[in-house]
Amino acid sequence: MDKGKRAGEALDPLLNILLTPVVILLALVCFFAMQEILLTLSARVIIATVDGSARGGYALVAVRNLWLIGGGLLLVGFVIYVLDSGFKRWRARRYRRLLMRSLAMELAIIALAVAVVVAG
Repeated sequence: MDKGKRAGEALDPLLNILLTPVVILLALVCFFAMQEILLTLSARVIIATVDGSARGGYALVAVRNLWLIGGGLLLVGFVIYVLDSGFKRWRARRYRRLLMRSLAMELAIIALAVAVVVAG
C-alpha cells in the first residue's frame, strides 16, 4: 500500500505540469467563446432597440471592444494567477484540484457558447 501511495505522489507533479498549459490554452478558447455568447445575446438586444443598422453596427462593435478590454484583463489576471500558483505549488495536489476546477468551468463555458451560437 505504501508503494502505491508513493507512485501516486510521484505522478502529481507531472500531471500538474501537463495540465497547466492545457488550462491556459483553454482559457484563451474560453475567452473567445464568451465573446461569442456576449455578441450573440447583445445582437438580439441591439436589433430590438436600435432604429438604424449603422447605429446597431456601432453598438455591436462597442460591445465587442468593451469585452476585449474587460475580458482581456480578466484573462491576463487568470493566467498570471495560474502561473504564480503553479510556480509556488507545482507539486501539491491542491494545485491540481485548482486546475481541474478551472478545466471544468472552461469546458462548461465552451459548451454553453456552442449551445447559444447553435440555438441563435
